[in-house]
Amino acid sequence: MRNIITAVEEALRKENIPFASYAITDKNETILYEHFGTQDLTKELPPTNDTRYRIASMSKAVTTLAALKLLDDGKLQLNTNAKEYFPELGEIKVAKLHENNITYNEIESDITIHQLLSHTSGFGYDFHDPTLSHLVVNQELAPLTSKDGSQLKAPLAYQPGTRWEYGISLGWIGKIIEKISGSNLNDFITEKVFLPLGMKDSTFDASTFDKKNIAVLHAMEAENFINVDDFVDDSTDGFYYGGGGIYSTPDDYCKFMRLFLNEGKINGNPFISANTLDLMMKNQIGDLNYLHQPTFNPSLIHPHEWYPEIKKKFTYGFLTNLEDMPGRRKSGSLAWSGICNTYFWIDPASGLGGTLMMQLSPHYDKKCINVLEALETVSYTHLRAHETEADLVCRLLLE
Repeated sequence: MRNIITAVEEALRKENIPFASYAITDKNETILYEHFGTQDLTKELPPTNDTRYRIASMSKAVTTLAALKLLDDGKLQLNTNAKEYFPELGEIKVAKLHENNITYNEIESDITIHQLLSHTSGFGYDFHDPTLSHLVVNQELAPLTSKDGSQLKAPLAYQPGTRWEYGISLGWIGKIIEKISGSNLNDFITEKVFLPLGMKDSTFDASTFDKKNIAVLHAMEAENFINVDDFVDDSTDGFYYGGGGIYSTPDDYCKFMRLFLNEGKINGNPFISANTLDLMMKNQIGDLNYLHQPTFNPSLIHPHEWYPEIKKKFTYGFLTNLEDMPGRRKSGSLAWSGICNTYFWIDPASGLGGTLMMQLSPHYDKKCINVLEALETVSYTHLRAHETEADLVCRLLLE
């Protein structure tokens, strides 16, 4: 493993990343878990196994799994209209910006649970959509960081079912989970996901652990890093945002990823049904496509598209590549990221997954992505180089 550590640390130093934690898992266990650097540029404050990262949109796959546990229990149906749980979703409008004016149109069809889970509901994010950005800037729409859930009152950016658009859909899924279960989202996911998977260091509620263990957030300006932790409110006020509210560690997230390396099983026992596993591993957007994501808030996020040279689709919870990436993940791998530059991939065909957690803004920074690519590439190079003959035969047979 020393070769992997050396290569990743070289990449972190080259890209001038102040600190990071990262882990690699196979089907059975976390085989590498390391930390680098200091969280405070004025003194030594290294991240440790107790450091929790704001994993932001890496929460979406967890919330998706929780919702599909309700599907397995017969308490949720994918073709149900979301307005059956929240009537306001049947009255929602589609907003469009034209020459600095907003017009609102009626929806042409109802939003379904399927559309919320697949990001085809028409909901967007203000930092990716000009109309929603205009509403936030003009204080006509609450920002995503609102603690009372008022950001979910956003209009649609597109008609339901007409486009893949990344947005607040999983926030509504979280509310629907609460409505069905009678529990708040943190309690439900803790009971149904975190505890069964052994994710003891993951929660939506930062008050359950010492604040000093939350990773320090920095903003990047050119080559400078500015500590912005004092401007971050980690309280919840009773609202748990299913699309981005989890605090976790690389080791804990590896436990979540191993579920998909083991065909939905924990210790050989089914945790989710074969149908649910398929929903989270296979294309759920049909002929629609995952699209390049522009930015309307460059201090928060860069414009980005993952791997534009290969075919991709979206499952419930993940981006999936439909082609092999030579020297890296295989076709059918699952991946996504969080807005503070946390990343992961899950490669069921290779029995390997990895996650890299930083705490930097803006998201999709090229320096951060370069480190992710270094971690992934060296992991495959080193781990494949040390396969036993028996491992090699088994892998070739599976391929």
